[in-house]
Amino acid sequence: MKQSAAPPPFAVFFPLAALDAIMVGFGWLAVLPTQGSPWTIAQAVEWHEQELLFGFVAAAMAGFLLTALPRWTGRPLLSGAVPAFLVCWIAARVAPAHPWPLAMIRALPAVALAGLAAFHVFRSEDVRNRKIVLLLTLYALSGLVLAGPFSPQQREFAIHAAIAALIGLIAVIAGRVLPALTARFDELCGAPASAPRAEAIEGIVAAVTIAALCGWLVTPEGAVCAFLLLAGGASQCWRMASWVGQRTFASPPLVALYAAYGAVPLGFFLLALHALFPDATPANAGLHVWTIGGFGGMSLAIMESMIRKRCQRAFTPSPGAEAAVALCLGAAAARVFAAFFAEAQAFLVISAMAWSAAFALFLFASGASLYQAAVMRGPEAPRRDPRTENRS
Repeated sequence: MKQSAAPPPFAVFFPLAALDAIMVGFGWLAVLPTQGSPWTIAQAVEWHEQELLFGFVAAAMAGFLLTALPRWTGRPLLSGAVPAFLVCWIAARVAPAHPWPLAMIRALPAVALAGLAAFHVFRSEDVRNRKIVLLLTLYALSGLVLAGPFSPQQREFAIHAAIAALIGLIAVIAGRVLPALTARFDELCGAPASAPRAEAIEGIVAAVTIAALCGWLVTPEGAVCAFLLLAGGASQCWRMASWVGQRTFASPPLVALYAAYGAVPLGFFLLALHALFPDATPANAGLHVWTIGGFGGMSLAIMESMIRKRCQRAFTPSPGAEAAVALCLGAAAARVFAAFFAEAQAFLVISAMAWSAAFALFLFASGASLYQAAVMRGPEAPRRDPRTENRS
């Protein structure tokens, strides 16, 4: 291996994402027991949502996409993209919530990420990744609405639109990472090659998932929405089943990835229950499965997977990293329990503590590998087998 001139983007933004996630957890812990806090509950929730969706997620997504886009598009990363995005991200963290012209700075990371992706994808005439640009654009527009002078109802819609965009992005990324890693692990284990993935499955699942998310955004309650959400969850389960290889469950890193992605269909199912039985099933149960289990768990699993691959240890187990994913999924479970039982406020504390502990453990378990990835550069990884990639 040889010394790298500059660290890869993920080595810059993954630690920032983890630190921001820890801050979100401890910030929420600080707010929960206070009665006379200068913040109102509404302000605390606003900060919590903004920091999770446009702080932590933006940093994790930047680390992944700014590393992957040059490989996907065949073009080197735009010069200065990493420091420019870093400045945007830091500025957004310290920007005030009011007045609204200054608050728009808080949307800068999402806007910058969408702009960088659009530049690379359209300059390279990369049709396959235009859906990434479309989803990032929806994410950025949601951030602008959330920071602007809009009504509470419009801001709530923007939060849901951002969540829907991120679920779409996770689905696209998982559809590339999980099948490729699964096929490679089977190959290394000497298992017979799996049949090429049926692209019809990906097309059907994409259409059903889009319909379910759109239906949820327009009308989150009622039989039609419930049917679409149930279909969305079932289609994601079908998709996951089509990825699983013969030796998948022999690899702890792969198990962690599949377990984290399982939060996506589970969120669809819980939101479907809310659509059918709104009085019995809280809406935020499904939302927290997506945001804590899906965004948090998948971020941890994907971050660790990218670090391992960079260090040429793609399938080497790391008990700390896998435990971090398990802690994050436990945080999601505790938060769902608190949603169903309002009197069980202790589970809110457990959820926040488990969330922060998960990302602290990730930094502890992966710190040395992150440093190695930042200062050393190995040979370029071979291009993926097109049969293992999602072309939808």
